Amino acid sequence: MAIRSCVGIIVFLVVVPACAVDAVRAGPPDPLPRDIETPDELPPDLGRVRILWTSTALSGGSTFTLLNPGAETAEPLPTNVATIEASPSGRFYVIATDLFPGGDIEVLDRQTGERRVLVSGKERFPGAALGFPSFSPDETSVAFELAWGNRIDVALADLDTGKVQFLDLGGFNQRPRFSPDKTLLLVVCEQQATAGLTLCLLDRERRVRVHFLDDSVATNGMFTPDGRAIVYIAIVGGVFGEGRLYRIGVDGKAKELLVANLYAGSAVLGVTPESAVFTCRYPSEPACSWVCTIGLDGGNAQRLTYLGAQCVDVEP
Repeated sequence: MAIRSCVGIIVFLVVVPACAVDAVRAGPPDPLPRDIETPDELPPDLGRVRILWTSTALSGGSTFTLLNPGAETAEPLPTNVATIEASPSGRFYVIATDLFPGGDIEVLDRQTGERRVLVSGKERFPGAALGFPSFSPDETSVAFELAWGNRIDVALADLDTGKVQFLDLGGFNQRPRFSPDKTLLLVVCEQQATAGLTLCLLDRERRVRVHFLDDSVATNGMFTPDGRAIVYIAIVGGVFGEGRLYRIGVDGKAKELLVANLYAGSAVLGVTPESAVFTCRYPSEPACSWVCTIGLDGGNAQRLTYLGAQCVDVEP
């Protein structure tokens, strides 16, 4: 198998292998997205979404690109990166340098070019792995997962001082993301009744963790910009089952299916006030992933063909 772009490993580091084409469902996404061949068709708020993406239509290698390519399109990744995320304003990158013990959390200022260690894993947390950092909406702090032994905790680091605060809520908490008002953190957590993974909400002030889903979660979830709902992908039918994109209120109510028949390695890439951005595949191209979008009301499904596809070459 010749790999052109096995991007799931770089971008999402999901449990489901990004190159496992046998995990793809038989049918296309439902509803079937219509092809968008130019970014001029996108509304402004959707066009400003910055995602990590690789395709033959853009420059080589993994890059940050805007959905509406302009002057900032296709910015290459910095070196020594395990996971990376852009800040809400786009000024900073926060980087986990290694997902094994000894890695650091670093911050890159894109305006000045300065790259500095925010949290040193080797010095401050020997034997622990620091990963999947994400910015607070006001860019004053960074949340990250801290794993050692059989425990994964969530910690917060002040962007200026590097001071670390542990939430210490117990359980298994991964890939933290802030709510727009910073009061909650969304994490991938262990299910209560089975061995699968689901989503939990962490209340920072009250130090409370709440399970609010029964689904098995594929990779991640994201808050809507108003903080009232969460968009996520659940897997139905086992590890290699069908992926489904849902929207649900932060109170665990008003759950709505947006897209069915996704592949198991799908992920949410971004959420705007009107739309969700996610990855999708087609049975005619089982080794390729595309950027797709859908309205939060379940309408206007689109495939952004102008970005090209991320593909794995599979030889007979």
